[in-house]
Amino acid sequence: MTTNTSGPILVGIDGSASSSIAASWAAAIGRRTGLPVIAVEAWTEPPTPFMDGGDAPVMHRNMDMEELATTTHDEAGVDGVQVTAIRGPVTDTLLDTVEDLDAQMLVVGTRGLAPCPGCCSAL
Repeated sequence: MTTNTSGPILVGIDGSASSSIAASWAAAIGRRTGLPVIAVEAWTEPPTPFMDGGDAPVMHRNMDMEELATTTHDEAGVDGVQVTAIRGPVTDTLLDTVEDLDAQMLVVGTRGLAPCPGCCSAL
């Protein structure tokens, strides 16, 4: 086993079975390399019901998405993964987060629940 203290492994999730498999792979790689694993759920729809409440609805939606993703991964037996939700288009959000966190690897499943226009061409 190698220990590495550089950037994390990033995994894109959306609640689909495919993203749970991707999270499992990322967690396994993280355990073998000693790298932290961060799961990112990107979302774009406005909070329901849409309110003109500044950042509060976005903050609550992020917390809801994080809680749902954490529960999904716990039920799938994926542990050791930090989950976060970020508002934005899937491809841009994942690639921006890779850059922001200096991630060593981006793990994604096959097509999940949401469209991901430009995913293949952007990577």
